[in-house]
Amino acid sequence: MTGRFDSAQASKAIAALYAWMKKEKKKKGKGSGASDLFEGDDYIQLTVSLKKTQPVRKDKPIRVAIDHPLYSLDEVESCLIVKDLAGEGKKAAKARLDEGNILGVSKVLGVSKINKKFATHEQKRQLCKDYKLFLADTRILPLLPKLLGKSFFKKKKQPLPVDLRGSNTKWKQNIQDAIKSTYVHL
Repeated sequence: MTGRFDSAQASKAIAALYAWMKKEKKKKGKGSGASDLFEGDDYIQLTVSLKKTQPVRKDKPIRVAIDHPLYSLDEVESCLIVKDLAGEGKKAAKARLDEGNILGVSKVLGVSKINKKFATHEQKRQLCKDYKLFLADTRILPLLPKLLGKSFFKKKKQPLPVDLRGSNTKWKQNIQDAIKSTYVHL
């Protein structure tokens, strides 16, 4: 019965609970001569819990599409953080952005560059102030809280997830959707 609710089993359980409640009420009524203040009302409170809960990723916010976006693609200053191996990912991402004529991204940073260039907290705070919006490849999103530090999260500038796999048109669509939406962090 994984993932499904068995209504027949639930009906049997409720009937058994109700029968037990009636039996207890009869026992209680025979022992004492006094009657209850509210005799006719029977209430059952049922609490259901699961053995295993679904793990919730706290690093990935939930996207909410809005009709009138907070940021314009022409005017927004955003920084795209990409996965890079020895500095090559940043160059490839810049080339794809130029090739696909993708608006909304003013700077591309690699993960290795964040480690080297923005080592101190003051440099990270300055990076946080320099851009209104941060976008990041979904594959590196779990690494970023430790790399960026708490100043990003205090100012609610967590990097927004963008799927950077696929063609240039897919990149463009994903980046535009990310900038035109708002997010809920749970």
